[in-house]
Amino acid sequence: MSISSVTNDKGSSDHFEDHRNAPDASRCADCSGHTAPLPDPPSYRKIANPAPLGLFSIGTGFLLEGLLSLQTRGVKIPNVALVIFIFYGGICQFIVGLVEMFCGNTFGATVFCSYGAFNLSYGALFLPALGVTAAYTVDGVLSPQYSQAVGLFLWCWFVVTMLFVIGALRSSVAILSTLVFVALAFATLGTAEFTGSDAARIAGGAFSICAAICAYWGAVSGFYGKDGAGATFHSLNVPSVSLGYSQV
Repeated sequence: MSISSVTNDKGSSDHFEDHRNAPDASRCADCSGHTAPLPDPPSYRKIANPAPLGLFSIGTGFLLEGLLSLQTRGVKIPNVALVIFIFYGGICQFIVGLVEMFCGNTFGATVFCSYGAFNLSYGALFLPALGVTAAYTVDGVLSPQYSQAVGLFLWCWFVVTMLFVIGALRSSVAILSTLVFVALAFATLGTAEFTGSDAARIAGGAFSICAAICAYWGAVSGFYGKDGAGATFHSLNVPSVSLGYSQV
């Protein structure tokens, strides 16, 4: 029972209002005098964080690229990277970018879709059906222009990555360091294609492995966090350290 009194300017009570039979204030009567039904409450569908998957795919692609650039175990033919670049680093990562776009994350959508497209295009260099290598082959010998063209290709991605680095200043240390090492890997590997320098190739392989480590750091911080498996793997929950500035 809800009864409220109304007092006049003399402090005496004039009358009482009984709200027991009062209509719901949140429901309005229509033109026929009937009370309109309340709208259904909005329903929300929770979408999993796609960033760890994207970072795992980035890290795995650059890890393999780094190991092949360092000619680990004497492997000098890099064609095995094709399966990683096309499927895990390419298609899978591009899908992650689309999910980030659906979630409204412009930065994540741009980065993951871009690197997914990079992996697909880089893997396409090894596909004879596309004829990229054949276009630079003269009398069965690969022209020196091929290495120069691949170097230009990698340096274009260095420029794109540096633009991502600027945007990552609002992100975490893991994301920023990943993009910095990716940029260094593109620059040194592109230089190795230009000059044929073994030192640049080795540096590019080392930077690629560093980029993979940082990408894995960012991936496990989300995967083992509170939205992932944090209840089981507390010790692997890597906190994000923000370098960004707050918006006013």
